[in-house]
Amino acid sequence: MAKPGYYVSRVPVLSTTHVREATLARLLAGPGNSAVAVVAGYPEGCFLYLKAAAGEPDQSEDLRALYRWARQRHYHWIRLDADGDRICGLPVYHW
Repeated sequence: MAKPGYYVSRVPVLSTTHVREATLARLLAGPGNSAVAVVAGYPEGCFLYLKAAAGEPDQSEDLRALYRWARQRHYHWIRLDADGDRICGLPVYHW
């Protein structure tokens, strides 16, 4: 258990199918001017950081939906994984 005053992150593990293949490829290609940044990619997915001051991403609706879902739940990180959970209410793209 964390001691008082220590920051502890909660990171939901969501299915990569919640974003389009092209969106994930663009994120993995490198930093852009987005409210979402890939911190670490791996063969089955990646870790995303939601930048606090950047506002909603404007590139694609799939990324905006994911961002809103996470921010409404006070998450700063998301792990996208091929075996991650599918969340009711988020779009699913089959690729």
